[in-house]
Amino acid sequence: MIDPRNNHAWQRAEALKSRMNQHAGQRSHNPLKGVLVWLSVAALMVTGLFMASILLLVGLVTLPFLRHRIKRQTNTFSGTFYEHHTGTSRDSHRIIEGDYQARP
Repeated sequence: MIDPRNNHAWQRAEALKSRMNQHAGQRSHNPLKGVLVWLSVAALMVTGLFMASILLLVGLVTLPFLRHRIKRQTNTFSGTFYEHHTGTSRDSHRIIEGDYQARP
């Protein structure tokens, strides 16, 4: 079996662990620093939530305008598609109901 202590990555991890243990005793816990970190993270979260809600509202407000524009483009495209492939326009297929006679 291969001894994991001969592995280079294992040795680096052990060295890092020993350095962290040495520095852990030297650090003093500052509660003010912890509170400031938590407050800054909370402020960033609230800012992100606010920006996301603004973008959501902008999207919801612009949705009817986009639907109208897409519907208009679809109607325009379908009309040009019909005229292009049949060679006639829509107006030529409209029939006036009633009695009529063709002129000679």
